[in-house]
Amino acid sequence: MLFELDNDFERVYFFLKRMSKEFNPPLSDRVCIESYSHKLTDFGNNLFASIEGVDVAGASYYERAGVAFLSSFCVCAEYRREGIASGLMDDLINRLIDKRIYCISLEVNKKAYQAISFYETKGFMISGVNDAEYYAMKLCINDS
Repeated sequence: MLFELDNDFERVYFFLKRMSKEFNPPLSDRVCIESYSHKLTDFGNNLFASIEGVDVAGASYYERAGVAFLSSFCVCAEYRREGIASGLMDDLINRLIDKRIYCISLEVNKKAYQAISFYETKGFMISGVNDAEYYAMKLCINDS
């Protein structure tokens, strides 16, 4: 498996479009995927996990003032339960530690039970409620 940072618009757009229904709720129900992809490639970072040249997982995040905000994290359904999500998150965390990021934050739908369980397994803790539907979660990764 290859982990690779790539801010190419086409790669981000087609991955998110293909993966939209894998999100809970579907990504296309919440955002315009084309506009979101432009935002991610213009202002964020996009990390992909690929097998034999096919993107099977992705993480998109923004960095600001020592904090990374994980905007999206998704694994193709047919590749779940194979350690890909864990490997992608570990790779992301190591990259952020190297950049002296001290905290990763994210928002997750309260009904995304598998996602919440995964994030908790990786050390994230619920840090608040952003509205009626989403939890805020965070993980401290550096002592800064």
